[in-house]
Amino acid sequence: MPIRPENASRYPADWQARSSFVRVYRSGGKCEWCGAANGEPHPITGSKVVLTAAHVYDRRPEAASLLNLAALCQRCHNRHDAGDRARGKAVRSGSVQDYDRRLASRKAEAKAQRRLF
Repeated sequence: MPIRPENASRYPADWQARSSFVRVYRSGGKCEWCGAANGEPHPITGSKVVLTAAHVYDRRPEAASLLNLAALCQRCHNRHDAGDRARGKAVRSGSVQDYDRRLASRKAEAKAQRRLF
């Protein structure tokens, strides 16, 4: 994923080396979650795979430990970041309260569904 200009200074100076190591050497050029090969058509979407380095557990840019990074295809990275991206968009548009209310409602609904089984 592209680095937002306002966050660029939060990444470590050796970010490019860390990102490259994870995407090329450690992952062997494949998505670490679904196995899609970099530069090839994605087995599900058919789009050309471009591996990116994703923050998996701690999503802060400063948390760039190799244990916190994974080489992910666009599909896996987008799915992983979807919730954060939606909340960030709500924050930037000023509708964060509505977003948080909808999220709480969905969580309560899911919890109620689990009680049924």
